Amino acid sequence: MNNIKGVIFDYGRTLHEDESNQFLDNAKDVIQYLSKKYKLAIVSITWLETMEKRWKQIRDADLEKYFVSIELVPTPEEKERAFNDAIKKFGCSFHEVAIVDDRTVRGIKWGNQKGCVTIWLQKGKFSQELPNEETGQPSFIIKELNELKKYL
Repeated sequence: MNNIKGVIFDYGRTLHEDESNQFLDNAKDVIQYLSKKYKLAIVSITWLETMEKRWKQIRDADLEKYFVSIELVPTPEEKERAFNDAIKKFGCSFHEVAIVDDRTVRGIKWGNQKGCVTIWLQKGKFSQELPNEETGQPSFIIKELNELKKYL
């Protein structure tokens, strides 16, 4: 894993739990820790009606400064473009990027197709959304965000 230069996080249910309106346990600590070693980005589908709310959450938590790129987009198709944009801002190849997501059908699938390291946070609402032939197997499966420190 020492070839990783950038880490892209999903936001909803990966860093922040919408239902409780709280950041996941250790999210801020993990972001601060990883920002010392890697370039970080957020790429997340965010419906237009919640876009400003998410930006406010990120700013109020003083997290914006840790990210090279924050892409909140309204559709799955735009999420793919946003992944590419974030990697361009990192200035590295797909193989030098880790994708952290709670959905196998989105971030994990995209990362696997591009040759990224993929880390599935198997927790919460989509924890039963198991990997399959279409999504591919994640490189790593974690149950808590803090486990990223073991792999990255």
